[in-house]
Amino acid sequence: MVTDAHHAKTTRHFGHLAKTYDQRWQRYLQLTLSRAVGALRMTGPARVLDVGCGTGEFEQLAHQRFPEARLVGIDVTPDMLAVARGKFQDATWVTFLLAQAEDLPVASESFDAVVSCSMLHHVEEPERLLRECVRVLRPGGQLVVVDWCRDFLHNRLRHYWLRLVKPSYVKMYRASELTALLSPIGLVVREASRFFVPPYFGMMRLSATKG
Repeated sequence: MVTDAHHAKTTRHFGHLAKTYDQRWQRYLQLTLSRAVGALRMTGPARVLDVGCGTGEFEQLAHQRFPEARLVGIDVTPDMLAVARGKFQDATWVTFLLAQAEDLPVASESFDAVVSCSMLHHVEEPERLLRECVRVLRPGGQLVVVDWCRDFLHNRLRHYWLRLVKPSYVKMYRASELTALLSPIGLVVREASRFFVPPYFGMMRLSATKG
């Protein structure tokens, strides 16, 4: 069950990081978000939803690759959104919304693609989040998930350590576990890959299509 207490922990954690987040995680953001952008298969004025958008770095990369796309970023942390909005004050092609990922405030079948980067491990009810992603995708739309991957040995060790020291952390998934969550809710996995981001981030990228 999703709890307000958990969202409060997440908001506090990332709220404290917001002002220095981009500088601190610059290389990580570049190497992970570029993988998400590289997985997208879109043409023309497609609509893209970024779930857990943080400071809006994905929006910058996506706009460079897909200048005609209309982007919407959603995040639960006001301070992170304040940073994101500050980057795009005059942009008409992007909108940022304060909301919980498990209850997306957007219409059904209104997006061509949904992206989630480095946030699934903070989610208490991944099935609920993923069902919301399916709901807002149009038929044939694409879901791209980039996240930490427990297939890596050192990540399995980090999983238990993070549970002790990071209040916002919930669970790190194997690629097969995430695939198993997607298939029953109307998504067909087209690609699943793993990659490494120095110094210690074992990652996965899954791309799926709504049937």
